[in-house]
Amino acid sequence: MIHFRNTKLVSKEELAYLKDLGDFCEEYFFSDRLRKQLDISVIFKQNHFKDTNNYADCIWEDTHYRPKEFTINFEPKQKLPVMLNTLAHEMVHVKQWAKGEMYMMMRDMKMVTFNKTLVNTNKVGYWEQPWEIEANGRAIGLVVIVTGK
Repeated sequence: MIHFRNTKLVSKEELAYLKDLGDFCEEYFFSDRLRKQLDISVIFKQNHFKDTNNYADCIWEDTHYRPKEFTINFEPKQKLPVMLNTLAHEMVHVKQWAKGEMYMMMRDMKMVTFNKTLVNTNKVGYWEQPWEIEANGRAIGLVVIVTGK
């Protein structure tokens, strides 16, 4: 289930669009069984971009392999199209973690396994990381499916 926190930082219209997109992503990516196990909190955090240089980030809260509890820290000061793309991008990461497509090697945090391939994040730039290629590409399509734009 997806929950939104600190919702006073966004308009009712923005929140409605984000909820629709979040619900769609859950249904699209996850079986009913897995969806019932998920706990996804989207927390609107003022100045998140200023503090992190990211519009959002996705963190698993329970275990590094096939986690079920996630926090998405989210910058509320974005234009609606950027907000939607940002949430879709982070929901792709939730899918990657929850389905075991991606996990971090706990012995060496710079090493990430994605679709059974070990990737050293110190040697592969952001735009070449396969999980980011998927998240950036799929986010656009998810937004178009939900909004028709």
